Amino acid sequence: MSAKADGTPAAAAKQRVEEGLEALRAGLAPYVEKHMRDRRGEDWRRYASRAVRDDSTDPLDVQALLRTVLDNWNDLFRHDERLRRARSFLSLAIDARDAAAHFAGEMEARAALRHLDAMRELLAAVGALGQETAVAALYDAQFAADIGPEPSPYGLELEEPPPPGHLRPWREVCEPHPDVLAARFSDAEFAANLALVDRGQGEEEYVDPAAFFRITHTTEGLRRVLRAVVERLGGRGGEPVIGLQTNFGGGKTHTMLALHHLAGAVGAGYRPEALESLAPIFA
Repeated sequence: MSAKADGTPAAAAKQRVEEGLEALRAGLAPYVEKHMRDRRGEDWRRYASRAVRDDSTDPLDVQALLRTVLDNWNDLFRHDERLRRARSFLSLAIDARDAAAHFAGEMEARAALRHLDAMRELLAAVGALGQETAVAALYDAQFAADIGPEPSPYGLELEEPPPPGHLRPWREVCEPHPDVLAARFSDAEFAANLALVDRGQGEEEYVDPAAFFRITHTTEGLRRVLRAVVERLGGRGGEPVIGLQTNFGGGKTHTMLALHHLAGAVGAGYRPEALESLAPIFA
């Protein structure tokens, strides 16, 4: 159910998410500080992933804490087995912060439940039991507001409603690219060649920055890598080394192509922040 902000369910869901984020900040802060201080020393805040305008002596907000964990994952945090099992919840928690910060009058009840669930899992992983209990209570309150007064033990999954009538074939909902439908692509064109792209040779979708980003879905992971590189190139922080850990076909070459076009956009006659879907990483 999607609740409009004419007063109530959406605003209440947003408030619960904000309270959950504050609990996450309180529970995550000492954990992040300990790990960063052990590696970076007393000046560890200088290495945290905070907004450019923030003073390095200020306490980290929840977004800075979450991004600090992600940006220092390989060096500092991946060795914690409990947090490693909860790694996927870091991106969900960042989504929760973005949803609350950019609230425009709507917040789906189930999205709020997912946000709160991610926060609770992270707090459990770092051993912040008091904050975990508080977020679990917020989850139960959101569950009760969505479902009704029935008992709502934490973790009870919501059943999906039945589909409204006959489902359309996926080819009608998400139409494949014309080259796929016409079988015009070859295996050589289907797999990008970084050396050829660097020489300006190949299909337009690989060679031209605007065409490349027009057909590229910028996932949270890709946005995070691009944002880190923009910060590094601009002298505003960012990790000097980024490890891409995916299975075969997981997008490593596509990520490197995205970085190639991001760095070379000006030379190709484009403003990088004007390329499709890239504006948020420069914000």
